[in-house]
Amino acid sequence: MKVKVESSRIVKPLYDAAAPAPEWMPLSVFDTATYDESIAIIYAFRPPNPPSAAMELGLARTLAVYREWAGRLGVGPDGRRSLIHRAVAGIDDAYFRSFVDFASSGAVEAEGLVPSADAGEVVVCPDMEVDSWLGMSFYDLDFGGGCPLYFMPSYLAMEGTIFLVPSFLGDGSIDVYVPLFENHLEEFKKICYNIA
Repeated sequence: MKVKVESSRIVKPLYDAAAPAPEWMPLSVFDTATYDESIAIIYAFRPPNPPSAAMELGLARTLAVYREWAGRLGVGPDGRRSLIHRAVAGIDDAYFRSFVDFASSGAVEAEGLVPSADAGEVVVCPDMEVDSWLGMSFYDLDFGGGCPLYFMPSYLAMEGTIFLVPSFLGDGSIDVYVPLFENHLEEFKKICYNIA
């Protein structure tokens, strides 16, 4: 199968009338409790593919309705990227000193705290995170060229996160995506192939 990238442009919201007044969406509790990551999504369409312009127009209209998706990296009144600028502005001497003070306070040892992620390998291990995308109607998405033939999360270099997505078969079954480090693949195969 030949895969061709048709477009990888940034799409901004398209409003029917004038753009609404600026509204900055605060980060939710979920956003602050998870890794700062984006997951690329892969859509495959049955030929003939919808034109890139139709896809971009559909996405722009969607972003106008769901403004919080577009507002995460919105431009503030001063022209700067709002959330990024606010986050960077808060990093000063006092911010770093609070980490040093906490680390030297004895609280780390008293509470038995351990690092949640190794810089060399990002893992959720020994715990597991299961993300259910079963309620998302990926296969009903139509930007004017038909519904996607196939949908899947893209590469994610994080072990311990499992994605449950509706199967492309459309029969109610579920596809499960399990990112693994290569050194755990053989053991995973043994476990899965021995389930009776």
